[in-house]
Amino acid sequence: AMLAGELESSVYEDQVRHLLGSGSYELFTLDKLLSKIITHIRMMLQNDQTMRLWELFRYERSRSAGIGVHLSTYHVNCAALLGDDSCYRFEYDGGTACLAITLVPPDRADGVVPAEGVATEYIKEFVSERIPAPSEDRNTSSFL
Repeated sequence: AMLAGELESSVYEDQVRHLLGSGSYELFTLDKLLSKIITHIRMMLQNDQTMRLWELFRYERSRSAGIGVHLSTYHVNCAALLGDDSCYRFEYDGGTACLAITLVPPDRADGVVPAEGVATEYIKEFVSERIPAPSEDRNTSSFL
């Protein structure tokens, strides 16, 4: 009832406090958190930039079906869509059930796709990265 907007927050808090007593604070906090998350998801669905990023993610996943998203190409394509805006990288590891969220600053590579394979290891020895490299483990999913 609270999520559907059918119940005022003060009435909800009173009813939960009556049912659970002083331990109801966690439920109030969870309810407020869920309310904020739902509000942000609604705003994201109405934002053209977010929808373009979502379509890019779906495209990259369909393009590389079965082998996972080629993360460096995906990152460059996201940077091209975002311009000078920063974004967050969400990476979920199914093996450990761990969600990592990283702030990714605007890419200054101007659309240059980083080298892959043997050259990547050689370059990594001499260049320090500003942000942690995304995991190439096939059990993880990354969304920018």
